[in-house]
Amino acid sequence: MKKKGIIFTLSLSLSLLCGSALSAYVIYNNNIQDNIEVGGTNDDSYHMVSFLDTNGNQIENGKIYLKDGEYLNYEDIPASYRSAIYEWQDNSSGQTIFSLDNSSFSKGFEVKEDLTLKAIDVVSDMGTTTPSGGNFKDTSGVSNGSTVTTGQGSVSINQGTNTGSEITMSEPILKNVDFDINFKTTTSSGGEGDQNIYQDLGSNGTTQHSSDKTIGLEDPNSEASIYKPKAGSTANSNPLVTRLVLQKDTLVIGQSWLGVGARTGFYGGGAWSQFDYQGLINGYYNEIDLNGHTLVIGSGATLELRGSIIDSSLEQTGQLIVENGGIVKSTFVIEDHYHETSIPIAYAYGDAPFKMYRMPYLNVKMRLNKGASLIGYLRLDFGGDGNDNYADSELNLVGSDNTYIINTSSCPNDSYILREPRWDDYWYPQTESEEDLTNTENETIKSIVYQKFDYKFYNCDKLVVNSPTVPVLPYKAAIFTIKFQIYWERADFFIPPYFNIYLYNSNATISNNIVFLPGSYLYLDNSSSITLSATSFKSRVKLYDGSFAVNPFLPDALKIESSYQGVGGLMFINEKAYWNDSLRGWVDGNNQDSQPASIFNLTPRFWSYINKNYPAKADIYGEIKFDDKCELVKENYHLGGEINIYDLSKLENNVNTANKNGIKVELYNSVFLGASCHFDTTTPYFNIDSFSVLPLISSGNVLTDFNNLGLREDYLSNIFTFNNETGLISNADSTIFYAYTFVDNAGSYNNWNNYVNKGQYSDYDKNRYKTSNDDLSARFYQATPNTNGTVTMQVNNSGEDSFINSFIYFRGAFFRFINGKVDTFKFKGPNPGSGNLDFLDSYTVSVKYDDVSIGATDNPLYYYGHKAWVVNI
Repeated sequence: MKKKGIIFTLSLSLSLLCGSALSAYVIYNNNIQDNIEVGGTNDDSYHMVSFLDTNGNQIENGKIYLKDGEYLNYEDIPASYRSAIYEWQDNSSGQTIFSLDNSSFSKGFEVKEDLTLKAIDVVSDMGTTTPSGGNFKDTSGVSNGSTVTTGQGSVSINQGTNTGSEITMSEPILKNVDFDINFKTTTSSGGEGDQNIYQDLGSNGTTQHSSDKTIGLEDPNSEASIYKPKAGSTANSNPLVTRLVLQKDTLVIGQSWLGVGARTGFYGGGAWSQFDYQGLINGYYNEIDLNGHTLVIGSGATLELRGSIIDSSLEQTGQLIVENGGIVKSTFVIEDHYHETSIPIAYAYGDAPFKMYRMPYLNVKMRLNKGASLIGYLRLDFGGDGNDNYADSELNLVGSDNTYIINTSSCPNDSYILREPRWDDYWYPQTESEEDLTNTENETIKSIVYQKFDYKFYNCDKLVVNSPTVPVLPYKAAIFTIKFQIYWERADFFIPPYFNIYLYNSNATISNNIVFLPGSYLYLDNSSSITLSATSFKSRVKLYDGSFAVNPFLPDALKIESSYQGVGGLMFINEKAYWNDSLRGWVDGNNQDSQPASIFNLTPRFWSYINKNYPAKADIYGEIKFDDKCELVKENYHLGGEINIYDLSKLENNVNTANKNGIKVELYNSVFLGASCHFDTTTPYFNIDSFSVLPLISSGNVLTDFNNLGLREDYLSNIFTFNNETGLISNADSTIFYAYTFVDNAGSYNNWNNYVNKGQYSDYDKNRYKTSNDDLSARFYQATPNTNGTVTMQVNNSGEDSFINSFIYFRGAFFRFINGKVDTFKFKGPNPGSGNLDFLDSYTVSVKYDDVSIGATDNPLYYYGHKAWVVNI
């Protein structure tokens, strides 16, 4: 184990007497001391490595201790010297110990004795480099007109469209160099095409190509793998053109640009490409293979990765390191894109613009040091017959200001984020039946199931998590185009199943409701925390940008200005409904929009697998705090779902402190998941696929006080559990049951979804805004379960009946049940043709009680056997 940190010298005279680092050290209070007057235990198995600057002076915090035989690695170098130092020499012998040339950055250097290393700066005095043509070799033997051109400040690898060429590179430093890994393409008219534009438009005005709908790529020269399931052939239309293979560690620095080309865009196998995968590789692509080495993107340099990056080494020692001032841009794939006619209505109701997303081609270990930036390429199709209605822009992910989702500007210099891709063994099929569940989706290759990304935050104090800043995007509908500026605080921010997030010695502040979908995970160690905070109240903000040539038919919610506030919360969803279900029951309007995004349409068994095996959850060894200096206008702080808190006394203290200071913390959370919807001049409508209402559950115990929604006073002595199948909460001996349903601010049953984004659009006055109905507000009631699957509980009703007694658990919440019918009024949107956010009459469907096992194939509605959520339509 490495021992790092500030060294406290308690005996200056002894240090001067010894003159240099001692060969044996004293361990005291589990810390290594470089003196012998502390009275601890002598340990001669450690060696000290001391770093000197280029003038021979000791670098602040520039000492680390390693056990005999451990390796000195790149990340051990003091942060301020990593990006610009080419090599480190032994201060006594002048021998080069650590450099790019000997691949020390990736392989490290074995430490067998005390070392004093001096920085040798051969980079800062270097002008624009002239890469050597001899450092680039074509080893593939493929004759396809490939060219490698080098010159002062430039490298160009330009291939033909034949596939399978491999170029090795042994150039250790690229400074102020433009490096383009390109290829030639052909348009439908026979001309040379742009490698970074979506597929050519076909004669019918839609995107036409036959690429795989998943992240799956090809590699003609390699064996098939999960990541490249059709490798060894050119069976589909995502073939590898050129692979650049590193032969040694490489530093890219200064005003350098490294571009890796690919044909990217959106799948358009039919007329409605807007429902499908956006931003994926859909044709020829290029690739960087780290080959076990380290690629450092230094200050001022940019890696533009539209193609792929991998590490083919068996040891998996390769890594991508982005230093302070370095930038990495990579293809950002969105998997649940709405049709452009759905966007205005969905956004008006506060639905998140997307929930399923990842950067699948950035498939190597990546370390983002303090000051590094990570940006995603957005390429979204919004329909129409021309090239003027797609968005080709960027999404700021990690950076140093609040335009980025992750703002690291206030984090210390030794902080970093480690992004590690992996193929999740727990998701990999273990039995033949599981293989059938996860590996036989229609048109869906298994790679979509197993790719995971661990985001690990180290020493990131004062980390700020913002709502995404989405550029103004065009949404084309009929004969006019609407340009929207998305204000994400009006919607929840979803974490998809592909992500696990870990905080180590880090403290994050969030100001939006973060919703973890099944399969995702959050971990905080005992020195980390999350603080729920809020953005300032925004009044009279326009929902759209630009004028409307034809606007009489726009819903009022789109024509007026809106108020909003982002408020922090955490929600961990235990299961996700199958989107197609809703389309059979309560979608009206234009049939062309009555289909789901392909990610849901084609992967019901994927959702079955993670719903049953991996509900979202958190393990909190640190603490959750609440910012009581914010004025909460929109709503209260919320915690819901499985959040295992291992120091409940801290939670109790923090909740009580917030409440004493006038800040309400409610220990439940509620969200909705939108389904396909439609906006046109005659039939605008909005649909909700399912709701999720969950109390706070820690280690199986429901902590929520069912009366005031705070923390139960008896949470240590009385255990209440939540049943995923029934939605009921019960005590240990199943004699007391609780259920929940939606209520308005007067406490009456609320089956409307008029303002599902938790606030009225037209309320500009803060006091009026806060007291307006929140259509996601829920309350808990004592209930009696019945043998037919319903429950009896008495809930106020402002309608014809004074009370409602019969409810049933349906799609994540309890709804009124009358004469064998379940009330689905809350799942419906505006009245078609009215131009207003009025509502249709209550729509009902019969409920089936029979439990169907996982894997049944006679009806896709039975995809995960949740009897309360399955309907007979």
